[in-house]
Amino acid sequence: MFTALLIEQLLNGLQLGVMLFLMAAGLTLIFGVMGLINLAHGSLYMVGAFACATVAAATGSFWLGLIASLAAAAGVGTLIEVAVIRRLYNRDHLDQVLATFALIPNPFGRRAGFSARSRSISIFPSSFRARCRCRAAVSTSSTAWRS
Repeated sequence: MFTALLIEQLLNGLQLGVMLFLMAAGLTLIFGVMGLINLAHGSLYMVGAFACATVAAATGSFWLGLIASLAAAAGVGTLIEVAVIRRLYNRDHLDQVLATFALIPNPFGRRAGFSARSRSISIFPSSFRARCRCRAAVSTSSTAWRS
């Protein structure tokens, strides 16, 4: 029992560490290459996760959900670039931080709508009985889209 719990927690820590690394690497790359501090890039991950979960639940295909997540994140990213970020390139870093921080969806708004519901997406044939659980991403994303 203890060994299984230890292995599970090690894998959870590894997954969280990789996710934080990817988000930090994205922030560092954007700032290093473009000279722009974009705090809203994590919101694009959330949009992609929500699109993947929605399409995969509707069609039953994880691969269609993956394609939809790429398209949704690219579309929202392009919209943010054209509408907001292009105006910030020659501005002070504080202006960049404030403007991109304002783009982050607020899950603690008037109609938060958090729930314990989760969606499971089958990514392997049913004989494997493996599921990808997207609780946090789907609940946060659905909150952002409903408010």
